[in-house]
Amino acid sequence: MIIFAALSSSDPGDIHQTINCLVEDKIACRVVGLAAQVAVCKELCLKTNPGDNTAYGVAMNEVHFRDLLMEATIPPVTRKAKSGVPSLLMMGFPSRGVEKQASFCAWYV
Repeated sequence: MIIFAALSSSDPGDIHQTINCLVEDKIACRVVGLAAQVAVCKELCLKTNPGDNTAYGVAMNEVHFRDLLMEATIPPVTRKAKSGVPSLLMMGFPSRGVEKQASFCAWYV
């Protein structure tokens, strides 16, 4: 899950190679944009979530931002190849929590 507030990205390496590695390792990425739609974020989400056009969203207001975050906290349903019975994918992060007030967390590296 990436919360992206920039209008561009400055990548130290080849971002397309990084995206291909994520696809090979079957790592699904979701991005919530806070400023505007960024082409590389859309490409990241489309390639790591084939068939899911909701993995990338740009928040239009506070309510839409909350909706985008809550969409990401519901684990996707998986199906076992042998039985066809739905099962849940175990997730350790993020956990679903609702606060009375909107809050943000940011860190710098």
